[in-house]
Amino acid sequence: TKSLKDNFLFFLFWLYIQIHRYLHRIEVLPYSRHFGAERGSPVGRYYVEKFLRSHADDIAGHCLEFGQDRYRTYFPKAIEYDITDVVERPGVRYVCDIHDPVGMPRDHFDAIICTQVFEHLASPEKAARSLYKLLAPGGVLLLTAPFINQVHYDPTDFRRFTPDGLEMIIKEAGFDIEIVTFGGNALVGTGSLLGMVQEDFTTHELEIMDPVYPYNILVKAKKPLHNA
Repeated sequence: TKSLKDNFLFFLFWLYIQIHRYLHRIEVLPYSRHFGAERGSPVGRYYVEKFLRSHADDIAGHCLEFGQDRYRTYFPKAIEYDITDVVERPGVRYVCDIHDPVGMPRDHFDAIICTQVFEHLASPEKAARSLYKLLAPGGVLLLTAPFINQVHYDPTDFRRFTPDGLEMIIKEAGFDIEIVTFGGNALVGTGSLLGMVQEDFTTHELEIMDPVYPYNILVKAKKPLHNA
């Protein structure tokens, strides 16, 4: 038989479901289909930015960032900082496809920053091998990818990653894995899907790490000094 506490918890969950259904019915939820950017800071970037800051001392020399010039200021030790993207625009040094970075120098970059890119790629395995070729021996890769996320076409969106899955891809490309971790939990994951942002949660809530509900997967890897 269920205890009084169990019955009370069941009632609360039932009540939550009814409220949840009602808010969907009147189209309050999902409040945002754009990570809540209309209201505040997207949840996923909390974990990405914290991870990058925690490894800022590892990024020096010639650095390459994929996509936007978003995190240059995080890495004061970087002497040169280049951007690569698939489209030509101001500030982009290399215009290329990450699957086959034609025209980019091989064994060259001391660090590569690749955040929230792999979910948009048709072949992340091939892309990981390209990153390996671009890095100089001993170079550092900081890479992040989502597990819990709404579909966001930019212009495509192919997949999500578990910690084991992303680690396997990076390791099979030849990298030495130094860190595979994650950020997130069910509270922030479900909240983000419905349009909630960082500012809707306490720091304590954001910092809870639940391995069953990781929001973003965070990897630090190195290219060996001597290729196998």
